[in-house]
Amino acid sequence: MIFSHKNIGLRFIVTFILFFLILFSACVKDRVEPPTAQFGIIPPGNKLLIHYWNFNTIDTTLAPTFTEGGGEILVGGTFDDVTPGTFLNVRNANDSASALRIRNPSTTMILSLPTTGYKEAVFSFAVMRTSSGAQSNIISYTVDGVNYISAGLQNNLITVTEIWTAYSIDFSALEGVNNNSNFAIKITFDLGNTAATGNDRYDNITLDALPI
Repeated sequence: MIFSHKNIGLRFIVTFILFFLILFSACVKDRVEPPTAQFGIIPPGNKLLIHYWNFNTIDTTLAPTFTEGGGEILVGGTFDDVTPGTFLNVRNANDSASALRIRNPSTTMILSLPTTGYKEAVFSFAVMRTSSGAQSNIISYTVDGVNYISAGLQNNLITVTEIWTAYSIDFSALEGVNNNSNFAIKITFDLGNTAATGNDRYDNITLDALPI
């Protein structure tokens, strides 16, 4: 069989294209896309990070890593740090040095998350538990700083497993959350939270929103 320079060049191009397609296909199979359900991480898009805790430097306080408007956390129970944390939902190329450990018996964790000047907030975090930690976390929120409700949330019950898992709760459709200095979220620990041992662990808590 006779091969011309033109045929050789064509075969090289076809071979290169096939190689590229196979390589791309393998990469796509290995890549895990973030889910878009309410309890999946929702890509912030053009939303801005306004509150963030990575818990890499826990001391006697739970000071935020970054906050606009004075974000705060209040834990109803004993807490400390634990290593390592997780890279799930990490921001600004931060490390996963440690996480927040909330020990049993536990009650609630309240996060003050003012949205002054912002709208369409999305709350995200990573969580896991030990074998005897609280198995359920119930999410509620307040728009008046006093009364906590779950109205408008498609699902406010998180089943906590023994593996780090990232979740996201979209408040975009709730008008009362927008531009609200009283906005706060309460996480209530349930099913196993009264044991003498065990704990739930949180890392990389964030609130993203659109500027008004």
